Parts: sequence; C-alpha cells; structure tokens
Amino acid sequence: MTRIPLLSRPRFGAIAVGLATGLVAIAAAACSNGDPIPTIESGTDGPASETPVASDTATEPASTSTTVRPGGSPSATATGTAEATEEPTATTEVDPLAQLRPALLSSLTIGLDPGSVGAALDEIEVVALELPTEDRDLWVAVTSGSGIYDLPEPREHVLGVYERVGASWVELANVTLSSGPTYAELELLAAQYAGASWIAVNGQTGAHSGTFELLRFDGVALTSAIWWFSSTPAAATIEDLDGVEPPEVVLNATDPYVYCYACGVRAWQEVIYRWVDGQLAEVPLGPVTNDSQVVRDTTEVAAIYAQADLWQDALDAASEALALAPDNEDVWWLHQLIERVASDRLGDAGSDPQPFVTNVLAGEYEDAVDLMRPYLPEVALAADGPLIAATVAEGETTGATATWVLDYTERALKVEPDRAAAHAARAFGLLLDNPEDWSGALAEMETALRLEPQDDFYREAVEYLFEQNGNAFG
Repeated sequence: MTRIPLLSRPRFGAIAVGLATGLVAIAAAACSNGDPIPTIESGTDGPASETPVASDTATEPASTSTTVRPGGSPSATATGTAEATEEPTATTEVDPLAQLRPALLSSLTIGLDPGSVGAALDEIEVVALELPTEDRDLWVAVTSGSGIYDLPEPREHVLGVYERVGASWVELANVTLSSGPTYAELELLAAQYAGASWIAVNGQTGAHSGTFELLRFDGVALTSAIWWFSSTPAAATIEDLDGVEPPEVVLNATDPYVYCYACGVRAWQEVIYRWVDGQLAEVPLGPVTNDSQVVRDTTEVAAIYAQADLWQDALDAASEALALAPDNEDVWWLHQLIERVASDRLGDAGSDPQPFVTNVLAGEYEDAVDLMRPYLPEVALAADGPLIAATVAEGETTGATATWVLDYTERALKVEPDRAAAHAARAFGLLLDNPEDWSGALAEMETALRLEPQDDFYREAVEYLFEQNGNAFG
C-alpha cells in the first residue's frame, strides 16, 4: 500500500485539562485479520461547537505518531521524541498500541456482520498520534485506507480520542470525518491551546485530490471545526503567518482546471483562518470597519479590486491601507490575504501554457492586449490565431478560453468600466464564444477606442470589425 507522507509536527505545550469522569475502561483484545471486531464503550460527544477559554503560554512537547498495521503490530514514526516499540513475544506483553486498531475499527464497523468485513479491514490502517497532556496518556487515532470502499455498507473514516491505562483503552470520543479522505494522516496544530487540542487530518482521495479537516477536542467533546476538499493534493497547509503561536490554517482554493489538471494554468486562490480569542476565524475579503474613514474606504477598494480579480490594483490599495494603519491587525490580515494570492496570480501572468488567459486571470489586461498588437486585427482576433495556436487553449479547449475571459472581464468592467484594455479583451472573448458575434465585438472595441482614441490597434480593430459586421455599427 502506498502511504502519503506523515505530516506531524507537535509544537505546543502541555497544560492539564479536566476530562469527564465516569468513563469505563475496557481492555481491547489483540485483533488479527478476519477476527470479529470487538466493541468499546465510548464517551459522549459534546455539542456541535464549544466556546474555548483563552490561554497564553505553551511549552514544547514530545510526540510520537504511530501507524498500526492491519496485522495489529504498530510501526512508529517519530516526529518529536519517540520511543521504540517492542514486537510482542512469548515473554513480552502485547503493546497497548496494537489494541488501538480493533478499538477504533469497532466504531467503523458497527452494525456490520463481522464475517463480511475481514477482507476490507485488511486494507485499513490506524494512524495514531499522542496528545501531550500532564499526567494523562491521551492519543488520537484515525482510520485510513481504500478498504473503506470494500465494506458491505457505505462508511466514512472515523477519528477517535483515547486514554491509555496499561494495556487498555478508554474511548473518550469519536467522530466520522466530514472531509471523506481515502488515506489520512494526523498533524497536531495546537496542544491544549485555549482549553482544547486542535488536530488536523490531512488526506488524499481520488487520483490527485486532497482533503483537510480540523478537529477540536476540549477534554470531553470532539467536534469538526473546518473541513475542506481540493482538486490538488495539498488541500491545506498549517503556516505561522504572523509569528505568534499557534500557526494559522491556509486552505487551498485554487482551481487547477482552467483547461485541464496537467495543462499548467491555474486560478490561484486561498482562504486563511487566523486565531481570534482562542478560536479560528476566516480572514474576510472585505473592508475593515474599526478604523478611520480613510482606512475603511481604502480597505473596501482593496477588497473590491480583489473580488474583481484585478490583483495589482488590489495589492496597491491593500498596501496603502497598511501604510495608513500599520498597527491595525485586521488591516494586516487583509493585506496578507491579498498579497499571497496576488503574488501567485501576477507571477503566472503571461506564462507559456496560455499567455493571454494567465494575464486575464491576474487582471493584467494591458499586457493581455499587448499580445495582440504585433498582428493585424484579423489575425490577432482569430480563434485559430497566435493567441490560441500552440498553447493549451488550442483545439477542444478554445471554449474554455471564452468562458474565463467573458467571466473575468464582466466583473472587472463593473469595477473599472473605463479600462480600455478590458473592453478589447472582452471583444476577443465574444468572438471566441461566437465567431459570428461581430456586433458585440465591435461594440466593445469601439468603447476601447473611445477611451483611448490615440491607440492605433484599437482604431484598426474597429475598422476590421465594422467591415465584418456589414459596414454597420450596433
């Protein structure tokens, strides 16, 4: 079985947290392939959301992430300070970690005939990670593997939190993963931060898609705080963006299917979650309202430009707002979000797979039109002309070019109706969408010429389109 890399990086301190009492510890017997899966008593999940209490300090813990293989013997992968696990022998007690697999699989197979699940469970592993706490031996574990699809009834992978007492486990809570990974790995985002541990599940599914889910365990309740799917393998990253622990969560919202997954043209996008009062909150792409009027206005302009995919304008406005209010945390985060996306979009603008469309995706309409200028209008505006030929837009994907150009220019022109190059780019998009739409293309190019009457290319393009439209305007 191919495994995805384990991304475990425990970074935070251990602070004791009160856990619910009255949980009954049970000893889980070792489970070999094909044996019935024993059940285990579980704790009670809490409500869908909890309000944590803020905490200020953390210390560096040691942690071990362990994959419990189908045969029941764990193989440890150290990501912090790890201790080797002895294989059971005739004179050695069975390692308790080996018992975590049947304990968790009992949650996955509730209601199923034990005789019908053995083959499927051969393809399911359990990945475990220690939760740093004082005076408690707490672990989180998740099922992983393609065997989930071979169970006699539809199931999703499950994650549970357990306390180890000798060779026995008490299940404190478990939850079915909403993100639906096929293969899953665990990452500890924060240990005992603001009264809870935050556990990330990085997953893979399909040919090259990724999943992400962030769960919160407050000592009693285990709840899913964020889940995400991406058409690219890395659905999310955990990054320290502001230099203050814990790190933030950055969701990958990029669309890799502008043409095809392997075509190399992507509409980059991100969603950032930052910490506010001990909880994660999405950074909004909108105006900052708790500062001076000029800062509110400038951040609103920045957000409007970003929503219209005019990324250089958005970055300029966000940078201006940050200069006006360098100590405003909300302004800083808005600038961070816009800067990260703008950097990717502008970095791709004019790139080889499709120079015209990558400029449009970045809002660089002047550069997009500059690609037309070396040619006569009848050549530049042709569906099989140099802006399309020998690029990923050639052939069957030409329709995709029209779709993206018309969508982006419509939104850009609502914000900047006097941007001549956006009108000229839209004229080209209209012809790609319908080669007979001479009237629509002529109207857009006329507007471009009206806005920039000295532009020779616009004038020549209007003359050409006028002729193609039967020597008539409108």
